[in-house]
Amino acid sequence: MKTLSKTLAVAIVSSGIAVSAFAATSTTQPANTDHSAKQTERKAKMQAQQVALFQQADSNKDGKLSSTEFAKFNELKKAAW
Repeated sequence: MKTLSKTLAVAIVSSGIAVSAFAATSTTQPANTDHSAKQTERKAKMQAQQVALFQQADSNKDGKLSSTEFAKFNELKKAAW
């Protein structure tokens, strides 16, 4: 009977260690930084392109788009993409 008790105690402790080890590794996994970096790079590239297209369309350089400048901006966007 003592052998059975020791075996059960070892099995319970072992399974507890395995569960806690699994929990520790599953919560400490790093985020997919490669994907995040690519997304950030893509977003920055698109924003830079938007700024460049805006500057091309803003013919009077007042920082605002009139209706004709806005139409030009949309044409430039369609041509770029």
